[in-house]
Amino acid sequence: LAMTVAACLPATCGDYNGASSRRWRSRYEDRDLPTAMQHALRALLAPASVALVGASERPGAIGRVVLENIRAGGFTGALHAVNPHHRRIFDAVSYATIARIGQPVDLVVIATPASSVHAIVDDAAAAGAKAAVLITAAPGGDPQRARTWTERIVAHAKSLGIRLVGPGAFGVIRTDIGLNATFSDVTAIKGRLALVSQLMLALGPMAGSAVAAPATTAAKKASAPVPANAAANPSLVFSYQD
Repeated sequence: LAMTVAACLPATCGDYNGASSRRWRSRYEDRDLPTAMQHALRALLAPASVALVGASERPGAIGRVVLENIRAGGFTGALHAVNPHHRRIFDAVSYATIARIGQPVDLVVIATPASSVHAIVDDAAAAGAKAAVLITAAPGGDPQRARTWTERIVAHAKSLGIRLVGPGAFGVIRTDIGLNATFSDVTAIKGRLALVSQLMLALGPMAGSAVAAPATTAAKKASAPVPANAAANPSLVFSYQD
């Protein structure tokens, strides 16, 4: 499955085998991504293990919605719940930190208060994670405060070698491995279409996969831009080659 079609790949909304489409494919199909970037993007777009920080049983909590979506999707990898306030969440062990999982973690999904995010990024790096989806929105109220917070979190993740989607991210869906790490009330069906978006998505019965990080967190009533360090262009190349 090609992981990413950005709304429509350039000139491919029509005939996939047309001349303009062939030019696009010839441009990207032989391009090699740096090894470190391949590793980080594979952790984000094709994880073998996911840690959900902020997993919850509380009705209406984002951590519960994401947990239920991942479980309902039939994720083929390992799923770990992380919440220091609970020893178990539903029928699964809940770990106090990512490091205490004691197993490799590819992707960390963060659904906690903004005040805890910096420490969680540290924990993710200590556990060897290379990618994170930050569903948590930047602090609201003061746009400049939200911007500063966002820039600091993104820079901190980058300094630790973590590719970050967010803050205020919709999440990641990949149907061929059963991954729906989003807070959406609908999911994608299996198929060949994939999507990378810098805007919040309103998913219908899309066939394939999606990655979304908002250009602004307006959908969560904040106004900070999101300079996440998991850029769309490398994701497109990775997806085309995947």
